Amino acid sequence: MAAAVYLARVNLFGRPRYRLRRTVTGPAGAAPGYEELFDLGEDPRQYLHYPGGRCLLVDERVEDALRARGATVSSEELEDLFWPFVDREIRHYLEPIRHRHRPARRRRPPAAAELDAVHAFDKRRLFFLRCGRLQRADLCHITSKLYTALVGMGRDQLEQYFLAMESELHDSEVKRYVFAAFGLEARFPGIGSIRVFPETIDPDSLSTAFLDELCRLHQDSGFWGGMASGDRLHEYLARYVVLFFDYEFPSFSADEEFVRRFMGSRRQFRWPERKVRTDDGETAQLFGHSLAELRALSRSAFIRLYRSRAKELHPDKGGAHDSFVRLTAIYHELLREKAGRKKQE
Repeated sequence: MAAAVYLARVNLFGRPRYRLRRTVTGPAGAAPGYEELFDLGEDPRQYLHYPGGRCLLVDERVEDALRARGATVSSEELEDLFWPFVDREIRHYLEPIRHRHRPARRRRPPAAAELDAVHAFDKRRLFFLRCGRLQRADLCHITSKLYTALVGMGRDQLEQYFLAMESELHDSEVKRYVFAAFGLEARFPGIGSIRVFPETIDPDSLSTAFLDELCRLHQDSGFWGGMASGDRLHEYLARYVVLFFDYEFPSFSADEEFVRRFMGSRRQFRWPERKVRTDDGETAQLFGHSLAELRALSRSAFIRLYRSRAKELHPDKGGAHDSFVRLTAIYHELLREKAGRKKQE
């Protein structure tokens, strides 16, 4: 029985607990599953010892327990599993030297059939996390070697692998990552701009598309493999609901970047920004709403309206530079107004 020991974080939305598990292969043709090996509790640091100086040791109880279950793990591999919990000062000292004398690991190149068996959702996730890009078409040109690390993992181990990588995402990348992972670009054919600006999609349509893909994945037995998904949405997928609805696309859109460069391209010195004078007639002409109506809108509704009008007035779409610049200037002034009112409340 082939086995790969890994660290699993369970109870993602409460107080997390950590366990050592191993991927186990079932009968021929069956997807890998997992087996519980050792419960590390809420704080794995209790199993780490620093016997003077900057030496690191993992408690012998862990290694003994794994050996008793037939899981052979070297001290170096065990150190890697506990590495996220090592004291920061010790980690800083050991990081440059801890792999220095280890023999290079040689892995059998995966067969084409093994790479083909990697789920499309996993490929899209890894592609974004490694390459930071959204375009679905790029997946056709990437070398299959990128997905070698995913071969042989069971669903539980894969989700723990992605959890660790997702923790490194910046807040501004989170929603774009979910957009790419669920292949939402394919749900909006014919809208070329979404490859670069997914934030231009109607939020309600995007939410519907996301939930459809989420439900489809929940019911995909090929995705879960040797792991039961259950009747309720598994926490491994529920986390994407949080990531999608609790995060926003980067607020500094490409349209705003264009305006910033256009207005500042001929300036060396810049005076402090002055308050934009907003005329009700001009505002109604640019936004299609009076100042009073714009001020009554919620912040999210106002942003949606601006993005819609910006697409129509953008110079690349045949709009006038001056109108586009004024639209954006008034937009920022009203946003500051709304932020000021919110603070006062």
